Amino acid sequence: MEVDVVCLLETRIRRINAGKFTSVFSNDSNMADTYESIEGDRIWVLWKKQWSFTVLKVTDQSLTIAGNVNGHRTLITVVYGCNSRTARRGLWDHLKILESEADSSPWVVGGDFNVILRTESSDFETLGVHISPDMEDFQDCLEDLDLLDHPYLGPSFTWSNKQDEARKLDRILVNPGWLSVFPDSFAEFKAQGVSDHCLGVIWTQKGVLARRPKPFKFFNYWTTSANFLNIVKVSWLEHCEGNPLQRLFTKMKRLKPNLKNLNKEQFSDISKRVLSKRADLEIIQLRNLNHVDQRNIDEERIVHAELVDLEVAESDFYRQRAKVHWLKECDLNTKFFHQRVESNKKRNTIKVLETDNG
Repeated sequence: MEVDVVCLLETRIRRINAGKFTSVFSNDSNMADTYESIEGDRIWVLWKKQWSFTVLKVTDQSLTIAGNVNGHRTLITVVYGCNSRTARRGLWDHLKILESEADSSPWVVGGDFNVILRTESSDFETLGVHISPDMEDFQDCLEDLDLLDHPYLGPSFTWSNKQDEARKLDRILVNPGWLSVFPDSFAEFKAQGVSDHCLGVIWTQKGVLARRPKPFKFFNYWTTSANFLNIVKVSWLEHCEGNPLQRLFTKMKRLKPNLKNLNKEQFSDISKRVLSKRADLEIIQLRNLNHVDQRNIDEERIVHAELVDLEVAESDFYRQRAKVHWLKECDLNTKFFHQRVESNKKRNTIKVLETDNG
């Protein structure tokens, strides 16, 4: 397996001996470490020299590099969390600082966090649904930073004591910027080998989905169109031959392109339509405020009503795509919906089929 960036945790190599190991990679790779932040070192990051990464931040529990990946400024943060809750709070605070550095750029945060996010360990019967203060700190941090687990292939647990206990201590987290810029990214956790942790791997692109016909999906917001009922009625009443089941199939097949045309004419690129209509409204409002003697309130009301209709349609679109049914009608958080849609898309993507023989 060929990789461009390698992250090593808990190397247990003293600084005086590090050169013996790094000299093997020095011709092909650049390297960063945490020797300056903690005695004994915890993190090494190596990347091929053709990649223009620079070290952004280094602490005793993380190392962040930034560089250009496929034309986009991208941040990679490697984490090795402390066992102490008090010490880990320093990691959570540091990640919050890094968020401002990342802004909307793609950001991946991966490594051994030394704390579980939720009760998903092998000793579930003992823990039940209990949420510890350590878990609450971790959950609050990810919620504040808008980070979520990248859907992955591999085992549910990533650490084992080789006896009777296994936990999900290692994670690959990404922000909405990553999901947007690298929609075909792929993550995998591999077998432990000689380690007690699984190897985590992430690709920005692996196995792009083959082009195939898109399944027809009925969007609820179509019913808000004044033309919807008439389009359905005209198509449905047209005569067709066959038994009842054949006639139903024919009518639905005939109606489908008509609804697609309705969507194309009135709702395609719904978010762009919202932005365009909002800009139109702002222009009219400013003109009415600057030229009181030429005010056109009726035009402003009409455009405002059209904008509201489009915003509701946009909200319905992303609510349906993201399969989120618990938000109130007034919640128009399209950023949240975008993130849920991209996450669901990745989660529903079949990258690998596994037979009974492995």
